[in-house]
Amino acid sequence: MKINFTQIIREFNTTINFVGSEELKSILKQDNIFIVADAFIVNNFRNIFAGLNEKIIVIDKKYFNKDFIAFEYICKELIRLNAGKDAHLYGIGGGTITDLTGFVASVYLRGVKVSFVPTTLLSMVDAAIGGKNAINVGTLKNAVGTIYQAQNVYVGTFFLDAHSSDIIFEGFAEVIKTGLLFDIQLINDCVLYLDNNDISKLNNIILKCVNHKTKIIAEDVLDTNNRAFLNFGHTIGNALELEYGLSHGNAIAIGMIYESQIAVLLHLIDISIFNEIYRIITKYFRYNIKDFDLIKAINKVLLDKKILSNKIRIPIIKEIGRAKLVEINLNDFINCIKMDFHLIPK
Repeated sequence: MKINFTQIIREFNTTINFVGSEELKSILKQDNIFIVADAFIVNNFRNIFAGLNEKIIVIDKKYFNKDFIAFEYICKELIRLNAGKDAHLYGIGGGTITDLTGFVASVYLRGVKVSFVPTTLLSMVDAAIGGKNAINVGTLKNAVGTIYQAQNVYVGTFFLDAHSSDIIFEGFAEVIKTGLLFDIQLINDCVLYLDNNDISKLNNIILKCVNHKTKIIAEDVLDTNNRAFLNFGHTIGNALELEYGLSHGNAIAIGMIYESQIAVLLHLIDISIFNEIYRIITKYFRYNIKDFDLIKAINKVLLDKKILSNKIRIPIIKEIGRAKLVEINLNDFINCIKMDFHLIPK
């Protein structure tokens, strides 16, 4: 299956392919390709990487902080491997790997080609799509980055077989986010997959998410307008991820609930919509929401990149599958955070 968005996204050309392991192995053998790969993936799919040792930069847990240390390590390895201006970097792994590789590619020798092979569901439906990449600085998530589009994204669902159900659930946070924003049928597909292990739905779920995200990107490549829809759950979720060390998917799931409560408290959505959002998310993400103290995370919320002129622009769910962007006074937003989380359905 091949999806080419060249025609609708004029500012860049990204081709998205669903591939098998043998096809991917053949692609990686091409000249001038240099691979930045997750050590877990290299160790679990040795058949794909056989004979490519001189082209691989392996990223183990030591460099998973996605910081300047990891950035410098990759750059030094590329220099050691004599990667020139004609190099084509391939980031193979989850969101950490695609973010790192995309950022390096955008600045190494003032820019070289980059493609991605996402290996987690979260990166297949979100992180590898759209050109955003960044590294963290101190406790500030994605503080330094660029928008730099991949030439190709190769989706191989066979990689998911190596991951635990917890890692796969991570991706479904972003899938559910997309469904809540744009597509009630996508929510129904998720239920069929998660409740009945209906594997036939998986490719279609990924494809729908990619289509929704690329449509938004086509309208707002440089992230100045409607791309803000994709931030649902992220303003609070990113703060929780940093404060409590949560995984990204779980943090975003909780963030969607918190941000929907704020929308109710500010009379922007009906309580019935909040109840439905809460029901959908907590069916699969079983954290006790009251275990998290958002007041502790307020300072991290204040560093959010979407805050301008003491206002913050966030998406709200008017009904399942239909969202709206609203601008909220930052003080009102913070005051809602300080309220007890009291809207949990009885």
